[in-house]
Amino acid sequence: MAPLFSMKFDAAASLHIGRELYLYALSAHVVLDEDQDQAERWVGELEKQGDTDRIAGLSVKGTALGLVGTPEVIASRIKEYQDIGVNMVMLNFCQGIESMKRFAKDVIPLVND
Repeated sequence: MAPLFSMKFDAAASLHIGRELYLYALSAHVVLDEDQDQAERWVGELEKQGDTDRIAGLSVKGTALGLVGTPEVIASRIKEYQDIGVNMVMLNFCQGIESMKRFAKDVIPLVND
């Protein structure tokens, strides 16, 4: 199986040769922290803000897929999704660009192992 974060395909070429193309995707919000409890507290704060802030409320809903916690926890969860056939993930980073950089550095290598 190709690593989830390095899969490349050409949909037009697949369709041209008569191969059906199936994509199973998910969209999730990532809350990444070195400490699992701290990541979960961060989600708790989002939940409180969600009572008055629509964007925060949507972010909380996006964490329901379980991409909350340490790099190891998040990588494990992504692998579980990959094992059941998910071959595309669309991620949102509630904590901003630094979280995205940490994900690239700390989570992707674990997923692609």
